[in-house]
Amino acid sequence: MEGTVAAVVKGGLVVDVGVRGFMPASQVDSDWIEDLGAFVGKTVAATVIELDVARKRVVLSRREVVDRRRRDRALELRDSLAAGDECEAAVIKETARGLVVRVDDALEVWVPSEEVPASHRALKAGDRVRITVCDFTEESARGSLRLASDLSDDTADPELLKFLDRIAEQAGGPLQVVDGQLTLVIEDEAEAEAILSNAVAAALTAGAEALCVVVVGPAKRRVRAVIQNGVVRGVHPRKSRQIPGGFELVLTRAN
Repeated sequence: MEGTVAAVVKGGLVVDVGVRGFMPASQVDSDWIEDLGAFVGKTVAATVIELDVARKRVVLSRREVVDRRRRDRALELRDSLAAGDECEAAVIKETARGLVVRVDDALEVWVPSEEVPASHRALKAGDRVRITVCDFTEESARGSLRLASDLSDDTADPELLKFLDRIAEQAGGPLQVVDGQLTLVIEDEAEAEAILSNAVAAALTAGAEALCVVVVGPAKRRVRAVIQNGVVRGVHPRKSRQIPGGFELVLTRAN
């Protein structure tokens, strides 16, 4: 049934469903709701979980409706999404091993720590992110957090967007845009420091906050030393990290 939330009371909500109904705080949503007052005046769908006619007591649950809708929508998303698809999600919780995010307020996706960029380590519940679906198992879905949204956001610095457009036109150069992410490709060990310094300076001037470095061939040791020793200005050595195939740099104007 549907009812209108009339007031917040100790332990939950009063909901008018033709008679006065009580909805415990634990039954408002699957997730804990900090501000129950946000529901006052709104119409909500709920199921009756307890009915005592003699005492005129009706106990309601919105949580059961939300859970059912999420289960049905999650099944639809599992059928429609495939590995490699990108989608918007909201952070549900952070753990020592990574993040749990929810796509379309329904499908929960596990993002392991190694798939969380260094610049996204301070995320909290409710933050919006963009993920790439990695794979599905019978029990869960696994994803990777992307920096692409940071670089293609409509609110990004216009100079950054112009810079990305120019880079995208220079296919095959050391500085590229790969899947929306600013990426530097280093092949020459002898030129690693110079290439990295020039790319970081250009990215910072354009307003970028991150840079992915793909290392081809034997240059990885040299690039790692340059990053860790703080040789290149504009790279945060402690927040940057090594990833498969290269490095993920967090850029800073502080040094």
